[in-house]
Formats: sequence, C-alpha cells, structure tokens
Amino acid sequence: MKNIIMLGCWLMLWLVASSQPTSRPDYHRADSIALSIKKRWAKDPEILAHRLTDSLLTEQEKARAIYRWITAHIAYDPKAYFDRKKRVFEAEKILKRKRVVCSGYAILFQTLCEYAGLESAYVRGYARNEPLKIGRYQRRALHAWNAVKIDGKWQFVDTTWGSGWTDLKRRKFTRRLKDDYFLPNQTGFFLSHFPEDSLWLLEAGMTDKMVFFRSPVPGPAARTTTLRQIVPSEGILRQAPGENIRFYFCFDQLPLNPYMKILAEPLRKRKNAEPYLVRAVPKAEGEGYVFDFPVPKRGNYLLRIFLGEELFFTYRLYAR
Repeated sequence: MKNIIMLGCWLMLWLVASSQPTSRPDYHRADSIALSIKKRWAKDPEILAHRLTDSLLTEQEKARAIYRWITAHIAYDPKAYFDRKKRVFEAEKILKRKRVVCSGYAILFQTLCEYAGLESAYVRGYARNEPLKIGRYQRRALHAWNAVKIDGKWQFVDTTWGSGWTDLKRRKFTRRLKDDYFLPNQTGFFLSHFPEDSLWLLEAGMTDKMVFFRSPVPGPAARTTTLRQIVPSEGILRQAPGENIRFYFCFDQLPLNPYMKILAEPLRKRKNAEPYLVRAVPKAEGEGYVFDFPVPKRGNYLLRIFLGEELFFTYRLYAR
C-alpha cells in the first residue's frame, strides 16, 4: 500500500497557551457544596455566590462550584432559542426562571464569578459539534461561553454544553454533566469554539475562521488530554481505497494508555455497507503518537477516532 502523509499546506494546530494536566483535579468538595444548595435557596445571585465559594480556598475550586451549580440547576430552553421574547438577560431573572439559552448561562456564570471575587468575561462566538457540518460556514456567531482567570491565567468554561444536550427539532433538553467543558485543554476546546472578539484569538492560537470550520470535530478526549497538535488538521479527507492515512497527535504529556480505535461509518446505508473498525496501538514518535489507517472500500464515511473508550476526533472521509 502506498503511504500518504497528509501534511502539505494543512495547518498545524499549535496553541499559544499550555494545555491542562493529564490527571483531572479532585473537585469532590466543590461539587458537594454546589449540590447541597437547592434551587429554592438560590434567589439572590450575590448570596448564592458566597454560599458556593466562601468556604473554598482556591480560585479553581470556586469556579468549579459555580460551574457545578449552574449545570445542575439551570436548563436549556429550546422555546427561547426560537423566540427571543422568552429570553432573560439578568441574573436575578435567570435564577427565578431557571431556563435560558446560552447567553443566559454565560451571564449567570459571569455574575456569580464577580460576586465571588473571580475575574470573568462573557465570550461570544461560533460553535460546532456536528461532523456532518464540517466545512460549512456559519454567518453569525450564535453561541456564548465564559473566560475565567485562574491563578493569573485565562481559561474557559461552557456551562451550556456542560449541562447536557438539546434536541432543537424535538425542543427537548436532556441534562447530563460534562466535565470536559470546565477548564478544558484549549487545543481541543478551540476546535469547537471560535471567539468573535479578537482579544480571545490570542488564546485560541487559530486566527483563520475558515480553517476553524474545516477542522475535524473534537470529542471529550480532545478536551481532557494535553493535546497540542493534530495531523491531518483538515476535517474532510479524500483518499483512494487501499491507501493509508497517517494520523499524528502531539501531547504535552503522553497519555498513559495510547490505545486507539478508528470506526469508519458509511454515510449512506447501501447493501452490505457496514462499519469498518480498526484497533491500533499507535507508535510513539517525538512528543506524540502516529498510526496509519487503511482506507476502506469506495464510499463516504464518518471517521470516528477513540482514545481508549472516549471519542477523540471525528473526520469526514471520501474514499475515491
């Protein structure tokens, strides 16, 4: 088989800021405090912020308690997504209603941080998590999240996506805590979030909006490891059946378990079209891991890469 290394002029996704440690901190105390404060006790944002954070010592724990309370008690409002008149923008009203869109989540997080003595900012921008839309340009910045300064360094939080997911077609919100949107590895985070304000582009390390829309879609493992660089950085791959695609992932700290599996799912359900699974233990190379993926038979695929059992990245593959 001919081995084709997809480098060329594709962007190397380096991040200016350093990534998070491989092992996640213990947030048991902050989470316990957050979950002990019921919704009916939370009517005043200042009182709520002090109840959440006064007994905690570090800025990271305080930010975590705020994140955990919001993701446990505030729900996404699909009706308000379609009807702006149903949206609320003041923290007191948000606490009363408990149902908001992304702007409400971000406003409440910022407000509680301010009362807790944490420096925080509201960030508006573009967001993407649907592999079928790789390469599709968004005209408007429709998402909002937060930056929070922890020990002198700006990090990021998305309480909307951290609280669960929403089926807009059915107008249904399902709550499920997702830790990977609290102080995530910024390489992975900025492959799904692109800030509108150029101030935050310094943190993103990516200044080309079109490159952002063409990138592969990151999964949770991209936000919880110390990922620093990916190749290929194009989310749409075109390769002949029988040839190899070489993947390279660079980390600040190499994962202890580099085991990967790659699942190629046919986009069209034709006769005898079945998912194609490859399991691999990638080879260490420099500060990362490299492995070759043999392109399956002719067709269009979603190429899902797992690190261990966690989704790492999703590409679109056109095997021609």
